[in-house]
Amino acid sequence: MYASVFAQDVVSPHLFEEMEMVKEERGTSVNLFLTVGYDHMANKAFSDKIATLGHTALPSDFMTTGFGFSLVRERWTILNLDINLGRATEFNDMPDFNTSLFFSHLKAGVGYNILDVQHQFRLEPGIGIVYGNGRYQIQPSHIETTFEEALGIPNFYELNLRQNNYGFNFNLTFSQNQFFNESKVLTNFFGLEVGTNLMLLSSAITPTFKDSPNFNLSTFYVKVKINVLSP
Repeated sequence: MYASVFAQDVVSPHLFEEMEMVKEERGTSVNLFLTVGYDHMANKAFSDKIATLGHTALPSDFMTTGFGFSLVRERWTILNLDINLGRATEFNDMPDFNTSLFFSHLKAGVGYNILDVQHQFRLEPGIGIVYGNGRYQIQPSHIETTFEEALGIPNFYELNLRQNNYGFNFNLTFSQNQFFNESKVLTNFFGLEVGTNLMLLSSAITPTFKDSPNFNLSTFYVKVKINVLSP
């Protein structure tokens, strides 16, 4: 009891108030992160159609990169926003032509930590909405014509097919719990996320063709999230 009275006399009451404020502020944290992952995208209807026309079927496996941020509390991730990018080039077997496939997924979602808030790790089922954009491009590797001829006559020199997708994201994230040891800024250094982007709606392919199949960007993915800032 004497020690307690002595501490209150020596330490300013304002210091105790400031410590309590810091503790309360620590209840919410913003994480900025980079991602590296693997995506599997079947895209069967579009891939099968171009294969019947003599083109190489689309690849289904991609390495992806991305970045994002999340707003986290002890129990909830109340906002997780990230974008992931994938690309494949020169996979067409047709001579004298180069092909490329590019896609992106922009996700906004929430998660709930099902482990104890004092546990060293977090395990969070999550759900969100996702926007996808895809581009399939074919272009000749060499154009043997003059500048005037290329611009002066309507001819095929490059084709870009684009489509937007909209759907839901379902995921499960395993990460370190940054609230387990509040004295370490980098406690929440990594995360592992497994999930699927389920595309349910799509816009028309651009340029518009009356018989074009959907460019479905639904994927199954695994990615590692590496925090670069976790205050």
